[in-house]
Amino acid sequence: MAILGPSEAGKTTLLFAIAGLLGIHGTGASSSGSVAVLGHAFTPFPSHPEFPHVSMLLQDPAVQISGLTDTVQEEILLGLRHAGVARENAEHHLEESLRLLGIPHLRDRTLRSLSGGEIQKVALASAIATGPSVLLLDEPASALDPASAIALASLLRRLAHRSTIMFTDTTLDLAVRCADTVCVFDAGGVRFTGSPADLIRSGSLYCDMLPTEPWTTALRRLERAPAGDPLVRRLRRLAGMT
Repeated sequence: MAILGPSEAGKTTLLFAIAGLLGIHGTGASSSGSVAVLGHAFTPFPSHPEFPHVSMLLQDPAVQISGLTDTVQEEILLGLRHAGVARENAEHHLEESLRLLGIPHLRDRTLRSLSGGEIQKVALASAIATGPSVLLLDEPASALDPASAIALASLLRRLAHRSTIMFTDTTLDLAVRCADTVCVFDAGGVRFTGSPADLIRSGSLYCDMLPTEPWTTALRRLERAPAGDPLVRRLRRLAGMT
């Protein structure tokens, strides 16, 4: 599920509530209702972090780096130890997460030598290394270049068979690439829930909330865009152009 909407809409607050982090990161937030995670109901939300069953990638991944390790592999192994993964299995989880993110070459790099995009990939590798049942990602493509964002969409589709995935974003790109369901938030409330195709077809109702061109202009540009771009093909299909 992609959770879209402008800043201050409540997207991150929702993820914190599900992860059991609202008491840590959202102390000023008011809440009501209940949250159900893996069959357990909480009212109004879990009071303790649900890790490792629920993993979350924060919007600023640098904040997620522990500061207790020097290298990429040490950082990921630290998270695995905290999750209670047996030592004999930790190496396998480490290798798999590095492979999935396409960063085996970063294994022995020092964390302070990494770029912002590389830090984001390492933080995501740590989040998925424990094999969480629920994976929450707060604007995971924000620090990625276009090629890395396409790779992220492909990764999320592969991970969807083993984890429930929810991610926030302020734009449509990642959502139309990989989401099954889109939820549009505004002022703490839900304005829309449906498929990416439903959103594209009714997009004029929400173009004021998402930082994109007016939909009519976007669709005109889409008609002229190179057909070889996978995103263009998907958008054209969702918009009923093919």
